[in-house]
Amino acid sequence: ETLLDQNGMMGTDGKVIANASLDETQKKAISEKIDFLLNAYSLEEVAVLPLEFDRSNAKATLGFELSYYWPGEFEQTYFNYYTKGETKIITVSGADYFILTNNYDMIPATILKDQVTLEKKMNDATVKIKDGDSVRLEIDLENAAATFYLDQTQNIVVKSTDGSVTATLEFISINGQITNGGQPSKVEDLDIQSFDVRILLDLQ
Repeated sequence: ETLLDQNGMMGTDGKVIANASLDETQKKAISEKIDFLLNAYSLEEVAVLPLEFDRSNAKATLGFELSYYWPGEFEQTYFNYYTKGETKIITVSGADYFILTNNYDMIPATILKDQVTLEKKMNDATVKIKDGDSVRLEIDLENAAATFYLDQTQNIVVKSTDGSVTATLEFISINGQITNGGQPSKVEDLDIQSFDVRILLDLQ
């Protein structure tokens, strides 16, 4: 709802106002959030959308098609992962920081403990943990998302070469397209287009 309001798409009556004039970046951001909501909740639980809303008629409500809706044969190559029924309260142990982010969020350079900084640029899937000008750990979240999608038995854990930084990645949602036209078996078979992830970061 906040994203729609920021783009002038929320009326005073709480209903969505179609806006076809948004640029592609804005349309993509809104599409990703709506797609996540459609996967994770029933329409009755998504108060901001009309009950007749679905991916095929999104343009009537939003003023534009969802970025990742492909009718017909292309629909078969689209995939998604989402965590249903997740609790609003989680237990965090063995970590110094809890970070919630997605593929388009920006995290400005933020000082953590001992002058270590963390940053992520907007529309960039790379998170960097730095000590001054030296990069301690660089996390490719798109690659991690693809790796997790292929094997969902455990969260992705990434460590710096010296063992001083450990990041545990808990993916909430992953959306994208299968590029090989069949069953994906390796990271290169997946084109990750959006994700939401929790990062548990431990600094030694």
